[in-house]
Amino acid sequence: MIGAGKGVIRTMMCNDQILTDIIPVDMVVNACILLAYLNAIEKPDKISVCNLTQSGVNPMTWGMALDYGRLHVQEFPYSVCVWYPGGSPKTNWLHHQIALFFTHWLPAYFLDVLLYLLGHKTFMVKVQKKVSYGLGVLQYYTMKTWSFKNDNYLSLKKRVSKEDDEIFFTNLEEINWSEYIRWYMKGAREYCLKEDPATLPQARRLHKQLYWLDLIVKIIFFSLCFYVLYNNVLKQILY
Repeated sequence: MIGAGKGVIRTMMCNDQILTDIIPVDMVVNACILLAYLNAIEKPDKISVCNLTQSGVNPMTWGMALDYGRLHVQEFPYSVCVWYPGGSPKTNWLHHQIALFFTHWLPAYFLDVLLYLLGHKTFMVKVQKKVSYGLGVLQYYTMKTWSFKNDNYLSLKKRVSKEDDEIFFTNLEEINWSEYIRWYMKGAREYCLKEDPATLPQARRLHKQLYWLDLIVKIIFFSLCFYVLYNNVLKQILY
């Protein structure tokens, strides 16, 4: 989310129709506490496994997660961005590699050359190498459908008192994924990147400026493509 929000990640191998089996970490902690408590009270003879997963109870696809991220990064943009957030997931390897070259590697080398000429330390190519490695690991999960039995997890709320169930909340059905990712973006900004909330107005101005810059660059790029195509192909066909 941070990499995409900063405009660094613009393509990845991901089937946006596949369900993403994520669960809020506070619900994982709640479940761990309840499991320890119930294990001490019930003293089971056999070791049981409890998958702390969502497993389709309140489904969300990767596409939904990305859309929510695009929406809420506008409210909580980052103070330092390489470019305006954009791009899309790919399911075709060749399509992804082409996009990777034009939107990841080419800009990274361009910026590093520019930094080198200006006498500054280069870093973008190193960042992209780390990004590529991370995406390579992540795509194992974003290109496959995963299914876990979570019956033990769903039974927790029925095995404790009403008061304990309210304190150690485990009801997956009540998660609002849009709101969850909204707080996720805000939390990533404040706690992962250590950005002061007071910098939000400036960050939002930067976000708008990058939007218009991104739009202008796209118009120029596609105009040049059309010009080259017209002069080398269409002109000969038409005339």
